[in-house]
Amino acid sequence: MVSEADRDRAVRELLERDGVRVARLKLLKAEPALVYRVRGRDGTDAVVRVRPVGGELSGRMARLQHRWMSSLAAATPPLAPKPLLLAGEPFQWVKLPGEPRRRQVAMVSWTDGRRAKDAAAFVESRRLAAVGRATAQLHRHAQSFRVGRSDGVRRFEAAHFFGGETCVGSLGRRLFAAADFKLLRYLAGVAGEAMADVGDGRSAFGLIHADLEPPNWLFRGRATPIDFESFGLGHYLFDCVQVLWTHGMWPGYPDYRDVFLRAYESVRPLTAKERRHLPAFEMLPLIEWITRALRRRHENNGDELRRWLPPTIKRLRELATDDQPRRSPSSKLARRSREVRRTARRVQ
Repeated sequence: MVSEADRDRAVRELLERDGVRVARLKLLKAEPALVYRVRGRDGTDAVVRVRPVGGELSGRMARLQHRWMSSLAAATPPLAPKPLLLAGEPFQWVKLPGEPRRRQVAMVSWTDGRRAKDAAAFVESRRLAAVGRATAQLHRHAQSFRVGRSDGVRRFEAAHFFGGETCVGSLGRRLFAAADFKLLRYLAGVAGEAMADVGDGRSAFGLIHADLEPPNWLFRGRATPIDFESFGLGHYLFDCVQVLWTHGMWPGYPDYRDVFLRAYESVRPLTAKERRHLPAFEMLPLIEWITRALRRRHENNGDELRRWLPPTIKRLRELATDDQPRRSPSSKLARRSREVRRTARRVQ
């Protein structure tokens, strides 16, 4: 069995070889990526990410990430950690002891700050307003940032949420009962129509962080987003709803959303179509969660699905009705939503 010391030594040797004079290397996180804080004898203070096998960025994505984050970091105040080069490149490769494949390594400057201590602390008004303003600044910057060729860039479009191996694609068709699958397809249809109506013009669609959940925010006088590993092209509104989707079933959620949006719109007002389709976009993280839960159902014997699928379906129906009040599902579909817990018991 490979020791942690051997693994850390391989990372240290890579950094030294690429010009980082390592004084201290501290492991912050082991899964899914290895994340280290490195302090150099030359004053370097940075975060090193050893991406998991299968989590590599393509060369085009890595260069775009480096260019975008460099531009964000140069803003006043900085809107992201500054990406750092390794031997003149946005990433390098390391072979860890005991692993058959190499892993991709990237480095960004250290960002001072602390995460909210828990989910309740994250939605305190002052902290949430800071998140709203920072999110809007991120999107306002993206509106003027030139991506260049977008082929090969991750896109959060209909195919990402509803195609192929998703809960409303072939994966869901295999695992859900026919009527349950039909209900999910109806709900996804409401969200898909909203995405199409908002459109992919520069005012509403561009580079997004795509994972602005509470753990990816640091606070020190202001809010700073970290961990841009999931970034890509998508609707700014999807980025917004990612911030609070884990609080979506809390009783205070409408108030939290209002605090966030008031602060957000003080920097970047929503378009009329974004405002109208906010409920439909709030459906997208829930649909993504169902897909993830189906893919990892064997890891927890389906317990996650049994617990959370019925309330998630209920919440999706509420949001679909809010987005399209005149287009309510048939009584048969509504009946099926109340019976979906049977599917939750069956999908294991």
